[in-house]
Order: sequence, then C-alpha cells, then structure tokens
Amino acid sequence: MQHLFLMEFFGRGQSGRSYAVTERVRVFKALQKNVRLVTFDYNPQYNDIWQAVAPYLEATHLNMMAYYQGDAIAGGVRVERLHDHQQVTLVDRVFNQSDRLVGEIYYGLDNKTVSRRVAILYNADGSERIRLLYQQNKVAQVHFWQAGQLQVMSFTALVRQFLQEITAQEPSVIYADVLEEEMTQAYLGVSNAVAKVAYIHADHHVGQHQILVGFRNLLRSRQFDWIVTGTHNQAVDVQTEWQCRTADIAPASITVPKSVTALAGRRAMSVVVVTRFDRIKRVEDMIAAVVQAHQQNRDINL
Repeated sequence: MQHLFLMEFFGRGQSGRSYAVTERVRVFKALQKNVRLVTFDYNPQYNDIWQAVAPYLEATHLNMMAYYQGDAIAGGVRVERLHDHQQVTLVDRVFNQSDRLVGEIYYGLDNKTVSRRVAILYNADGSERIRLLYQQNKVAQVHFWQAGQLQVMSFTALVRQFLQEITAQEPSVIYADVLEEEMTQAYLGVSNAVAKVAYIHADHHVGQHQILVGFRNLLRSRQFDWIVTGTHNQAVDVQTEWQCRTADIAPASITVPKSVTALAGRRAMSVVVVTRFDRIKRVEDMIAAVVQAHQQNRDINL
C-alpha cells in the first residue's frame, strides 16, 4: 500500500502547509510506510529545494511533470537563465545530464511583475511532451502529447489523469491538502484510490460562517472518506454541519534551529507567534488565549 500526500507545489520559503506535509511524510517514513510527497507544478529546481529545505524528502518526491518526462531528465537537470537586452523577457532553459535541452520556461512582465507565460517540456528525443500555457501565473491550458496524439486539456484534467495512472499501478491512499477549487475537483475525480483523506485547517471558517471556497467544495462533495482536522472541536463541527466522517490530530509542531534564537537568550514562559497579519489567522483569539493563561500564571508573556 502506498500513501500519497498531495500538494500543488513546494517552494523554497516553506509555508505552514508545506511544513505540515513534510512532517506527515517524515512520520510515515519513520513508521516504515511506503510514502510519497506528490506535487504537480513544473519546477526543474526541485532537487535544489530539497537539499536546502528537506533533504530526506528528495527520494520520496514524485512530481507530475517529471513523471511524464521520464528518462529525459534521469540523473537531474541544470537550469540556465537568459535575459533579453531590455531585461524584460526571461527564459529558463533546462538541460539534462547529456546536455540536451529538455525544458524551456518563458516569462514576461504582467503589471510590472514577472510571471510565467509558457513552459515547454521535451522528451529525450527532443520531441515536445507537454506545453503549459499560463494566465496570471496559473496554468490555463495544457497541450499533452501521448503516443503521437495531441490532447488539449485543462490542468485539472491532467492532474486527474496522472493520479488515476499512479493509483492504478499500486493500491493507494491519497491525502489531500486542498485550498484551490481546481485541485479539489481533480482529487474528487480519482476513482482508483483505496481511500481519500482530506486535511482542512483551522481557518476553514473566515469570521464565523463564511467558508473558504476550496474547503466548501471539499465538504459539500462528501467524496472523501475522512476529513482530518487540527482540533477535536473542529472535527465535531464539521461532522455536525456536513455529516462527514472526521478525525482530529495534534497540530504539527516545528523545531526552531538553534541558529535562529540561542537557547540561552530565550525567556522562560514566553509565547512567540510568527504569522502574517490576516483575519483568517485569528490573531485576536491567540491574544485572548494568552491573556487567560497570564491570569493563571503571571510569568506567561506574549
């Protein structure tokens, strides 16, 4: 049985979601489970990212684009960046270990921000494998060559096809960390999985009743076998409102490197919170919780 943790993409600057998924993969590896982290974007620099962020994940990572390129990128790739004379257009050229061109990414300015326009992936013989057409840095259309036939499809359809293929090869449980509506639809269309598990976050309610789109579709579909939440109260809430099977787990904690703050310089009983200032982070609830704790123990500070 393979356990597939699905995440749209993974960047150098880890988010809370990416920290959580790496922790889940680490736990499953420690339990000697057949586990993989599955991503879907085109990023030829993933090997460098794993070396910098989580070296232990490199061997368990499966990327959809790398899967379809196969032998063309065996052994790793290198990336060369080119600029035009006005520094407006950027091109990343991707070469394999045999120094053959296996990918190109074209960028342009979009409201003064550099964004992807087109990405082209090649087979080992130089023929085109996949062409990704972007709008505002999101894939709007996919041209996919298979057995000499061109298929034009949405990114959602390609993700669904890919997951159907890999779950057909071996019995699989898929674990989805979903925010985007398109990815929710892709995961819901996978029929081969032994079970489908979805994680939702404490921010699935914005304010009191407004539910984020990705979570709303996920809950409304009732096509996931389990919904996993971070707290027991949230699990009861989702089960009551949406009649979903739920389970709650302890939130993942992060070990802060000693280089960030020397242990000797830390104050006992101090609570430190690092977050962006956004209403979905419920900063007021965090403050209220620490105030209550401080009333019980005056040494506790925020």
